[in-house]
Amino acid sequence: AATGLSRQDRVSVAIDGEAFRATVAAVGGDFFEVFRPRAKVGRLLTAEDGQEVRQITVLAPAFAASRFGTPDQALGRTVSISGRPYEVVGVLERGQEFPEGSDLWVAFHVNAGSGVRRNDVNFRAYGRLAEDAELALVRSELDAVARGIRETDPEGAFHSHGVAVDPLRSVLVADAAQTLWLLMGAVLVVLLLACANLAGLGLARARSRVPEVSVRMALGSGRAAVVRQLLVEHLTMAALGGALGLLLASAVGRFVFPRLAGELPRTAALQLDLRVALFVLALTLGAGILAGVGPALRTSRLGGFGSRGRVRGGRGLPGGTLVAFEIGLALAVLVGGGLLFRSLQAVAGRDLGYDPRAVAVAEVDLNGEEYRSGELAVEHWDALLSDLADRPGIAAAGVANWIPTGPAGTSFLAFPENPDPDFGAGYRVVSAGYFEAMGIGLRRGRHFEAEDDEGTERVALVNQALADRAWPDQDPLGRRISAPSMEGWLQESDASWLRVIGVVDDIRHDGHEDEAQPQLYVLYRQVPRMTRGMNVVARAEESERGTLPATLRQAIRASDPSLAVEVSWLGDRVSELLRERIWTQRILGGFGLAALALVCLGIYGVVAHAAAQRTREIAVRAALGARRSGLLALMLGGAARVLALGTALGLAAAYGITGLMESLLVDVPAKDPVSFVAAVAVLAAVGLLAALVPSVRAARMDPTEALRSE
Repeated sequence: AATGLSRQDRVSVAIDGEAFRATVAAVGGDFFEVFRPRAKVGRLLTAEDGQEVRQITVLAPAFAASRFGTPDQALGRTVSISGRPYEVVGVLERGQEFPEGSDLWVAFHVNAGSGVRRNDVNFRAYGRLAEDAELALVRSELDAVARGIRETDPEGAFHSHGVAVDPLRSVLVADAAQTLWLLMGAVLVVLLLACANLAGLGLARARSRVPEVSVRMALGSGRAAVVRQLLVEHLTMAALGGALGLLLASAVGRFVFPRLAGELPRTAALQLDLRVALFVLALTLGAGILAGVGPALRTSRLGGFGSRGRVRGGRGLPGGTLVAFEIGLALAVLVGGGLLFRSLQAVAGRDLGYDPRAVAVAEVDLNGEEYRSGELAVEHWDALLSDLADRPGIAAAGVANWIPTGPAGTSFLAFPENPDPDFGAGYRVVSAGYFEAMGIGLRRGRHFEAEDDEGTERVALVNQALADRAWPDQDPLGRRISAPSMEGWLQESDASWLRVIGVVDDIRHDGHEDEAQPQLYVLYRQVPRMTRGMNVVARAEESERGTLPATLRQAIRASDPSLAVEVSWLGDRVSELLRERIWTQRILGGFGLAALALVCLGIYGVVAHAAAQRTREIAVRAALGARRSGLLALMLGGAARVLALGTALGLAAAYGITGLMESLLVDVPAKDPVSFVAAVAVLAAVGLLAALVPSVRAARMDPTEALRSE
């Protein structure tokens, strides 16, 4: 029914002479018709806007509010994007932004038949299917089109390998799906723990309420009326808990949701509304009934036999079975949290191949018309690097178009020994000082030198992964290689041959969880057309870490006051890549603590109630000479049996469930014995501690006073 394209980039934006960086989504075709968002004011972009080369833009509501005050005030204003003026024609409604995180949308201009855009492959295509369309048929047809291009068009063969067609929902959720299900499972476990706790305490109190219920039934109340009254009591407690939960969710959501926006899909659009309130109401009623129906039925049944008789002793704990169930659920959550924690430790301990400590990064775009040819851009970077080398506190500095933790470009590679036409690698345009600034080691050969220039022989460095794959068991130095898909369109001719002059260490470009991929490094002075948008990286001397960002920003602004500069620590960017794993572990850890607290309450409650029920038995034992240590062992024995039963249930559940977590674990087996043993030890210690307090109190009671009170 409609198709469109989009690509997100972090670029330089200026409003009223103030330059800054923002996220811009370039869209093409009927992009907004595919998603059908609503405009708060003005209009959205259409396919005609791209065909007629209209320099207009649509703003995100938050961006419009922060820069112009209101959406109405933004309409008609001019925004400079990458050095070109764009008129604001519309502002989206809140919650309608896609791709998420975009600040502005501009029309992607397509000049059909010009050949200029043959290398613009970094777009994502979207389509709204017609009502009678089948996804499998669409996938087959598009794949056939791609094969046709590859077979008939030599220039298109580089980029036409096939088409992956997937539902948008699965693409958006992607790897977050398992995390979301894991967290949902933890939520349900805590809810079940709360229900089991209330039910266990209700069952424990059932016998103590026998006299009251017996009197009510003797006065004419039917069993149904008694059950109804007891259920109302549980539902009242559940309603109070649900209301408190809504208040806590509102407070916690304001803190958690913004921090998860980059990892979990549509997090920024989450809010507590009527639908959430109704869901909480239904869940509250269900939990109240689940927790209350068992105790209500038991109490009414016992009441029917009258209140005569004595309180019996015994080895069992009233409600102990439910507490064992709680222990099993809590143990499963603790094992899961332990596995994620161990996995986080293993991931964070991996070698990145570079040293992010004390390294600052500045993203800079040269947008002036004078930089478009590339030669003046090279001169600009040369002058900036020379300035940085003379500034105190900077140990090393360099520039690169794509650096670890950021976006990356790849290229197909060609070389005489290449048996694979689809052989590719990361393509990096860097300066000579880049490797020292990043802490990337040289394994053999040499670095780029001052003699390597645009007019000299093209040279390149490769990483060990590329050398091993391209020339296994051979010396890569002196070999010839080229990057046709990346450089062919730049030079508007066949890509130049590059001579390999050195081999550097492998790096994990996308952070600790990434594996080292082949990388090709070329000198920025030899590809001037690739140097307008670069990252400046600088390593601080040990004593000057705190001043490096300000020094870097000052030097860049001194080189050109109109530049938008965004400076960050490379270490912080590396940590951001672990943010989803860290937050998942923290949230599951929070649920684990909640589960522990509920287990403590459950054990404490049933042991305390059992002690109260067994007052006469304990008093008689004490009067007959039983030692306090024996009485303490008597009470703790019941708790220990419940703990043992719950632990057995929890281990069985955890052993089966943790297999579902394997895709979330790195360098840690799903059946990791350390996580299992640690969870059992923590739960046993906490459980026995919870049982110890009421047990000690029961063992220390005065038998005379206890018998008199009975």
